[in-house]
Amino acid sequence: FIKLLGALPDRALMEYPKLSSAYYSLMDIVTQDHMTLLGNVDPNVIVYILSTLAEGIASVDVTVSTACCSSLDNVITFIFKKSRRNGETMVVEKLRDIVKMQNNVFQQIMNSIVHIVMYEECKNQWSMSRPLLGSFSLTRTISRRCSRISSPCSRQTSRGYLPSVSRI
Repeated sequence: FIKLLGALPDRALMEYPKLSSAYYSLMDIVTQDHMTLLGNVDPNVIVYILSTLAEGIASVDVTVSTACCSSLDNVITFIFKKSRRNGETMVVEKLRDIVKMQNNVFQQIMNSIVHIVMYEECKNQWSMSRPLLGSFSLTRTISRRCSRISSPCSRQTSRGYLPSVSRI
């Protein structure tokens, strides 16, 4: 499965409707049932999956965008549930580090969702709203942790979300 992901060209997912429908349905199942397994793969693969989910949100096909929103919600929910219930596990730490390094992906996701819900005809507003609060909370939580450690990573990014969303 992981080797197959590396073989797909970036544009192929959105150019071929049957491929995109199958891929995003598979991502929904993988993120729902196998997040601990997904957390143990190479960080570049996780970044690739998150970026394809960010692209899929803007899809015209409602089933694709719904599967993307569901997948993102599964990832965010997994991170929050595992970090609060069992303390920080290795998988959750790895996923948080990836989110911290690739904070722009979640900002792109939030901007896309707000833009689609507000300015486009959106037939699945409920599905679009599911990952929105979680991604906002996740990026703010990570930004707060960075500022406590006194790292330069983030007072600017935590303030940057609302102005960038309101400019849409």
